[in-house]
Amino acid sequence: MKKWRSYQIQHGAYIIFRKSLIADLQHAGYQVFCIASDQFTIKIQLELGWRIYSIHQLEAKGSNLLEDLSLIVEFRKLFMKYKFDIVLSYTAKPNIYGNLGALFSPTKFINTVNGLGSGLASDGWVSKIMRRLYKVAFRKSSAVIFQNQDDRDYFILHHIVDQSKTYLVNGSGIDLQEFEQKKNFNEDSSTMKFLLSARLVKEKGILEYIAAATELKKQFPNVKFYLCGLIANNPSAIPANDLDAYHQKGIIDYIKGSDDMNALLHEMDVLVLPSYYREGVPRILLEGLSKGLPILTTNSVGCKETVEEGINGYKIPVRDIASLQNAMRQFIDMPFANRMAMGEASRKLAAEKFSVEKVNQQYLRLIQELT
Repeated sequence: MKKWRSYQIQHGAYIIFRKSLIADLQHAGYQVFCIASDQFTIKIQLELGWRIYSIHQLEAKGSNLLEDLSLIVEFRKLFMKYKFDIVLSYTAKPNIYGNLGALFSPTKFINTVNGLGSGLASDGWVSKIMRRLYKVAFRKSSAVIFQNQDDRDYFILHHIVDQSKTYLVNGSGIDLQEFEQKKNFNEDSSTMKFLLSARLVKEKGILEYIAAATELKKQFPNVKFYLCGLIANNPSAIPANDLDAYHQKGIIDYIKGSDDMNALLHEMDVLVLPSYYREGVPRILLEGLSKGLPILTTNSVGCKETVEEGINGYKIPVRDIASLQNAMRQFIDMPFANRMAMGEASRKLAAEKFSVEKVNQQYLRLIQELT
């Protein structure tokens, strides 16, 4: 088989999420180069032996014009030096500035849109600028992959990308062997454990979760409401002092991040994500499905795809504390056998719809079509 150079643009954490795709590409005979620009870079290179290159401006926050131009220049220098055949890119900055850096080059691009985020989903001037940038950048794209139909429809409706270039996959995929099904659940509903794991920003439904937990604790003092995540560098970040205060009051059990989500999920009974952020398909929900946990999330873009109502969990309206509280109470009041049946349904959904093997095959078929 002819070997050619492929390439992933992404922060280190996301490269880890794509490690099975990278392995499949290598197994198929492709040379894979990775780009990252954070604290994971050296660790990944040492542990996995991947060839990783740094982009300094990829970590820059905000919309500083000079930094954005510098990012385009950094990408262009790499593309000219290594002459990659195909680029796989993820998230907004690599999708936009990576494409712009490769304009007028023969390199082909496969872009994956991991949700719209808060900027593109709004109706303000930021959204208008981003739509224009995407439209120019995606002229370079050979294919644009979406993780849910709503985002695909948005890009087509706003004439950002031609429909003929668009493809749909079921999230980033989940490794069913890595996130093995949990078998031993707690039968005592009075000591159940709920978990919300996410970036600690308001749009993830953090405050709604805490408010619902506050009320439920009054009647079910031994039920645990875990919150896991790192403090975000974001205007809507939840202050660390507030989280510590809720932890000290015993309302939530606050975990400041985890490097072993598989082990953490293994201790839980129900996974909660009351997000109203424009998700692709949240990674944590795929992990929860694979572990065989019942899911409680919002009837919102990207989240709703992971729940069959009443079968493997519940979908609630966004920003609705009362509905969130009632749904969590339903789990507490639910007979153990019913809760186990929901967990089994989650694992089945993960296997049938979200397995990483199926998602990777879609990428591989597309790559083969382009070569």
